[in-house]
Formats: sequence, C-alpha cells, structure tokens
Amino acid sequence: MKLIKFLSMLMLVMALPMLFSCGDDDEDEPLESVIVGKWYSYKAQVTNTYGNKVVVDVTQNGEYAGFYMEVTFSSNKTAVVRSWQESEDGHTMYWGAEESCVYSIDGNDLILVAQNGEKIGAKYYPKDRNIVWTMLVKDPYSDGLITSNIYFKK
Repeated sequence: MKLIKFLSMLMLVMALPMLFSCGDDDEDEPLESVIVGKWYSYKAQVTNTYGNKVVVDVTQNGEYAGFYMEVTFSSNKTAVVRSWQESEDGHTMYWGAEESCVYSIDGNDLILVAQNGEKIGAKYYPKDRNIVWTMLVKDPYSDGLITSNIYFKK
C-alpha cells in the first residue's frame, strides 16, 4: 500500500512541471518574431467624411476584392506590398502592382516607409493575431478624407 501511495505521489510530482509549461504564451511573442511572412487583407473599416463607419470584406474573392492587398515581410526589415492597380485609361484593373517598403518596429507599432517616402502606420494585435493599418484617402465625392483601417492576417 505504501508503494502504491509512493508511486502515485511520484507520478504527480513528475506531471506537475507539465501543467505549468502548457500556458498560452503566444500573446507575449514580440512582433519581430511573428511579422516575417505573407499577410493577407480580409476586411476594412471605412469611415467616410460624414463619420459613417462601414466594415467591408476585402478578401481576394470578396465583395470589395479590388481593395485586396498582400504584404510580405522579410527578416531584413523590408516588405513588398501587392495590390490591384487601375490602368492609365481608368477602365481596367490588374493584379500585382508592387511597392517595396522598409519597416521598423516599436513594440506592437509598425511603420512602413515606401520608396516615395510615404509612411503607413500599423499596429499588431497579438490577441487577434492581426495587423491593422490605417490609411487616409481623398474622398472623391467631397473635399474630405476617408479613413480606412485595413485588417491583415497570416
């Protein structure tokens, strides 16, 4: 009987470290360790000049596929952004317009700088495992700007 009790206690002591090592540490991963790879847009929250907010599907086959983007981050702090491009005559769109950027990381904040010097601010949300980047676009129907938050996931 003492042997069974001793073996039970021994098994419990051996299993104890496994209980402590099974926690969810993913949220603590720094952005530097998760950023590398290809990220895909999946939705956008657009706020128009009048303050109206609309969430739209910007997946490659979604309702607003013309706004779909892919961003490939490399470990050497460069990124390539691919998106749809409008033809010069304004009548057709084609896939694969590329923009090379460099990026920097400060905690969960991300700054992309395009070759023309344009800066794009983004933020990584570890709980949701997504990147949200904010863009300001001129509203073609007014003199104001449209704010657009584009959501990316791997």
